[in-house]
Amino acid sequence: MSGLDQIEYLWEPAPGCWSVRGAGDGIAGVADWADPNPDPAPVTTIAWRMWHIAVDCLDSYSRQRFDSRGTGLDGTDWVLDVVEARALLGRAWHDFRTPIVEGGPEQLARPLGPGWGPYSEHSTLALVLHVQREFTHHAAE
Repeated sequence: MSGLDQIEYLWEPAPGCWSVRGAGDGIAGVADWADPNPDPAPVTTIAWRMWHIAVDCLDSYSRQRFDSRGTGLDGTDWVLDVVEARALLGRAWHDFRTPIVEGGPEQLARPLGPGWGPYSEHSTLALVLHVQREFTHHAAE
C-alpha cells in the first residue's frame, strides 16, 4: 500500500460505487452505507475498503473484545486522505493484534463472553480466524 496514491484511493471504477465522501460538517469523510446491504452489493473504492477493514471490522471487534479502538472513529466516519488512511488502518490492526499477542495462548482460548450473543462461547482464536477471513476477502477485492 505504500505506493497507493490519492487518485487511486478515491477512484470510482464503476457508476454507483460506494466510497468515502466529504461530509461538509467537520467530519473529514463518511463511508457510503445502507442497512440492509443492497443486493447485489455495489462496487467499492479502495477508500471504502480501508474504512470497512479498519473501522467496521477491526475497531468494532477491538472495542467489543478489548474495550479499545485504534482509529478512534465510529460508524461510517473515515478520512479522505490516503496517507492518513494508511496510518489509521495500521493503528486499527495494532490495536486488535497487540492484546492477543500479549495475552498469548490464554487470551486465544478465552471465550468471547455474553456481549457476543450467539458467539459468546466462541474463543478469541475463532475471532482471530474470522478477522483473517474478512481481511483476506476484502483486501483481495
